[in-house]
Amino acid sequence: MTALQFMGVSLLGVGVVAAGGGWPASLTTPFLVCAGAGNACAFSPLASRLTAVVDTGQAADVSGLIITASLVGQVLGVAAFVDVYFTALPLGSAAALALTTIVLAVALFLSAASAGRAVRVPSPSPHT
Repeated sequence: MTALQFMGVSLLGVGVVAAGGGWPASLTTPFLVCAGAGNACAFSPLASRLTAVVDTGQAADVSGLIITASLVGQVLGVAAFVDVYFTALPLGSAAALALTTIVLAVALFLSAASAGRAVRVPSPSPHT
């Protein structure tokens, strides 16, 4: 299981708890901690793979691109998934959270599949 899949399963756990009609902190917090750990474990290999294919002189540029892409992705992700949550809110807070975590998990599984495919493609050698 990849880090992104682990994160997706953890978020599905939050959704299962929420589908029961509530989302008590004592039950959802461990799932959210695991999801955060999955996110952390996915980021480092991505950054390592990206920095491995550039010349040392370009490391600062790549670092800036990685951070910028990460922040833009976070902003767009928050906007998209909050929209899913607010769209489902008339069904109730717990149902909206359950639906949002399902959509998040699907997005993470698709991301993991894309990442797995990208890893199978050989990295180009760095330019020297």
